[in-house]
This record gives sequence, C-alpha cells and structure tokens, in this order.
Amino acid sequence: MLKDTDEFKDSTAKEFMPYGVGFITFWLDRQGPELLLSILRGEGDSSISHRPPAAVWFSFGDYRPYLKLIREHGAPGTRIIVQVQTVDEALAAQQDKVDVVVLQGTEAGGHGSQKAGPLINFIPEAKAALQNTLVSNPDAGLGMPALLAAGGISTAAQFKAAQALGADGVVIGTGFMPTFESPGPQRAKERLLQTSDGGLNTVKTRIFDELREFCWPEGFDGRVVRNVVTDREDEDHQRDHWRHEGEAAFKVLREDRTGTKQDWIKATAEQDYNILPLWSGTGVGLLKKQTSVAEFMDQLLDERA
Repeated sequence: MLKDTDEFKDSTAKEFMPYGVGFITFWLDRQGPELLLSILRGEGDSSISHRPPAAVWFSFGDYRPYLKLIREHGAPGTRIIVQVQTVDEALAAQQDKVDVVVLQGTEAGGHGSQKAGPLINFIPEAKAALQNTLVSNPDAGLGMPALLAAGGISTAAQFKAAQALGADGVVIGTGFMPTFESPGPQRAKERLLQTSDGGLNTVKTRIFDELREFCWPEGFDGRVVRNVVTDREDEDHQRDHWRHEGEAAFKVLREDRTGTKQDWIKATAEQDYNILPLWSGTGVGLLKKQTSVAEFMDQLLDERA
C-alpha cells in the first residue's frame, strides 16, 4: 500500500501529497491491528515514512476497535470515513464521532449490503435522523458528519440530485473505470461503455465470490454487469425454486456450478468479460465514451447540467 502511494506521488508531484487508505474492515480483522499501526506510523521502505494518512476509510465490518488506534497514532487531522448501508448504521457512526459517513445505496457497483435501499430514500432519511439526534441530544457533544452519497452516480445531474437530497458530496467508482488513466484492462473499459440501461443490465450476486472462493460474510453481495454467468445463475435459481426439494435438484446445481467455475478459470486468462465479473453501478448506462479523468471531472462539475 505504501509502495502504491509512493508511485502515485512520484507520478504527480515532487512534493509530498496527502493520501488516504481504505479497508475492507472484516479483512483488516484477519490481518490484525499491526497493519493499520504500521500505516499510521508511516513505517516501511518508502519516502512517505513518518507521514500518517490524511484519511482512513472503513467499509463492511465493525470499525470501532480501530478508532482509538487512529486517534492515538494518526495525525491530528486524520479524518475517519465510514461507509454504511442503513440509517441505524449512520446513527451509530455519528455516535462514534466519525468525520464522514458514506451512504452506499443499492445502486452501487461492487460489493455492498444485500439490505441496502435506493439513495433517493436513503439520503434524506439518514440526514433527517442525524439532524434529529442533534436536536434531541444537544448536550451529547455530537456533531453532524459530512454525508457522501455512493451508488450509480455518473453525471452532473445526478451529482446535483444527490446534493438536493441532502448529500454534501458524492463517491464515484464506475464513472472513473473507463477513463484513459484507469489501470483496468481496455476490454473491461469497452464492455462498460457498451452497457446500456444500467438498472436492468447490472445485477447483485454472490456467484463470483463463490467461484473465486473468496469468503465474504453473509449479507453482502456484489453488483456486476450481467453476463453468461449471472444469466446461468438466474436459471439455476429458477430451476431450484420450481423443482421438488431433494438430492436430484441439488445434483443439477452442483454440476452446473462446476462447469461455470471451469469456464471462469479459462476466461481469466483470456480477459473474457462475458464470463468474468465486471463490477459496475447502475449508472454505467450513462457512460458513453472514453475520456480523461480531467474531462470526466469537468463534465461532473458542469454547472449547466
């Protein structure tokens, strides 16, 4: 992680640039707190040594055991960012006095909660609940965290809509993926730009985690562009639903899953996104051409939209 940050710094400026780190929290649990401590202390063979991150972002899991470490070993200005998927989680983050709460809606690409709802409801309800806490508990020493909206946002109009709903800013993932500067494979970028009707042609699924044998906890899945694997999985679920419960039905599912896994291994070598997962939010259909990051940002911040 320090090496990647150092390479980014060298490619963009001679002076030190503030950097942030993000963690899948349940993965950090498996590594232990020493990893976070080493980053906060700037340890390692890197020219950013002794410079704590400007921000630390936690997603998916219980971040609370790490707050004390950051507040004791990070820089005084190190910001704590927490991604949540429900109003109750947003309220808990406020109680923990984090600086930024990211409201991740069901529209988001990549991994998220299976219980997440759409941003059009999530943003205003979460903001109202947080503000109500301040009004009803004026002596609790709580503040209003900055609210960022994440999920399916690719255009200036959507950015403004999120702000109108109560967000202070937005988090964008899929929108940057097809840019020239993105390190992703060109085939993946082309497939994203060919995808239309993102609400229909992306789907939330656990199948790719199962095929990769990557152990995400129950309750989480990932939104991807529909392909042969997700279509096959839909067929499996339909067949499993309508068949009688019994060994014969499960035998069919096991055989189909084995074939899918073999196809997936082959596709990895060939970069075949008819089979490989292409993580994407519902806003993918609004991406029409490959641009530079600068051009994408200009479009996103266009006041005329």
